[in-house]
Amino acid sequence: MHRAIFSLILCAVAASLSVLWLSQVPLGIPGEWTWDRAAAEPDSAWNLIGAAVAAGLYMLAVRAGWKRLSRESRSPIRCVEVGAWLAALVVMACAWLWIVQEVAPLRNRLGKAAFVLYYPSSSGYFTKARYDAPNASAFLAGYEDLMRERDVLHVGTHPPGLFLVFHGLIAACEKSPVLASVLDATQPASFREACDVIATNSLRSKSPRPLLPLDRRALWLATLLVMLSASLVVVPLYGVVRQTHGPATAWLTASLWPAIPAVAVFVPKSDVVYALVGMMIVWTWLGAVKRRSAVLALVAGLLAWCGLMCSLAFLPVFLFAALLSWSRARFWCVNRSEEGPLTLTLS
Repeated sequence: MHRAIFSLILCAVAASLSVLWLSQVPLGIPGEWTWDRAAAEPDSAWNLIGAAVAAGLYMLAVRAGWKRLSRESRSPIRCVEVGAWLAALVVMACAWLWIVQEVAPLRNRLGKAAFVLYYPSSSGYFTKARYDAPNASAFLAGYEDLMRERDVLHVGTHPPGLFLVFHGLIAACEKSPVLASVLDATQPASFREACDVIATNSLRSKSPRPLLPLDRRALWLATLLVMLSASLVVVPLYGVVRQTHGPATAWLTASLWPAIPAVAVFVPKSDVVYALVGMMIVWTWLGAVKRRSAVLALVAGLLAWCGLMCSLAFLPVFLFAALLSWSRARFWCVNRSEEGPLTLTLS
């Protein structure tokens, strides 16, 4: 049965790749928006081989974790073992997201993050925090007036949370020489080249703005944090699935997350970070209901507040969490476990 399902999945993947690669099916909505197909480059073949090797290593590691977690164990350190496997999965997810972006055609590599985060048409948070309102207190004081301008882009349609995040990132890069050195040393060539293009274009604009080393560091720090957040989703995802399924099933479910193409495509957009916050809200809320824990309920509430400070898109998450906890409440009342009241199931 498992082999049949696996074979069907492989066939579906092969069919999807064939349609996307060998045909000219529009990648989007014709007449409204479409993604252009990237042309092949001299190193494309080697890049694909590198991606295939990375994918193979990732699958081998996932298989090793699945086999280990499939074994029954009542060891007191079982939770520590599961935590170690999840930590390894986070590291592997980070590595995979880095590699799969860097093997793409040049304009789609990690350098894309600099363009996405810098220009207001695609983001706007960095621009507002760095140039338009560099003082966070003054920005918050004038936030209501800013909303009355009814900007239809990100500045006028989002709560102030992400603007404050960029204020914090810029301040961190400014005040920490160690962090600045690490960020300078870890920027890949694609990101540096993208920043050079931005710097050149900025000096040619009507309002010239030099792209300082501080700006490059803040943009790169934001990119790294988005990738880390995307990778950390595997932890609450495992925790949510683990409440109704075994550790092996929860492990396999969590390991699928980094392989979703949209995750790598949307880096460095905040949408990827919202996945982590949303899953943490669901996980902690379900834990609070199951354990009748006021502490976990408070944590879920704080996460919800942080989420709403960044986007109203979290409102459906609250509805989902409420419906899910309601559907499981009766089962939990009958099958209450002996675990402590403040624990979130891992093992």
